[in-house]
Amino acid sequence: MKHWEGKILLISIVILSLLFFYIFPINTGVNTHNESGNVTVYLKILFNGAGEDIFKNISVERGSTVFDVIRDNVDELRYKTYPGMGAYITSIGGVEENKEKGLFWLFYVDGKLANVGVSSYQIDKSINISLSYEPSPW
Repeated sequence: MKHWEGKILLISIVILSLLFFYIFPINTGVNTHNESGNVTVYLKILFNGAGEDIFKNISVERGSTVFDVIRDNVDELRYKTYPGMGAYITSIGGVEENKEKGLFWLFYVDGKLANVGVSSYQIDKSINISLSYEPSPW
């Protein structure tokens, strides 16, 4: 397979995956919030040697998206927005995705790779959010 064919295949798989998860969104679970309507989010950003890891406990309004949390708590955030799919994170803290090495910013909730994008995942209970700069599983 030629190098450009591999890139086209990877991009096609990513787009199809995002489309699938847009069509079949997940239910984020039972509401577990305090009286003020806020929930606690533990945000973990793992640079895996490419930068200094970030760990934060954050109180956010129930109904916020994971993208809201990241945008409000991360310096030097870069992303692309795709119609119908939402935000796709390309860089955090100056660490850009590296398509040649297959390194991307992956998004996890409670230790599991998320099956929706960061702007589609609404927070309605306390959760652990992780963004990890690592090889793609696709």
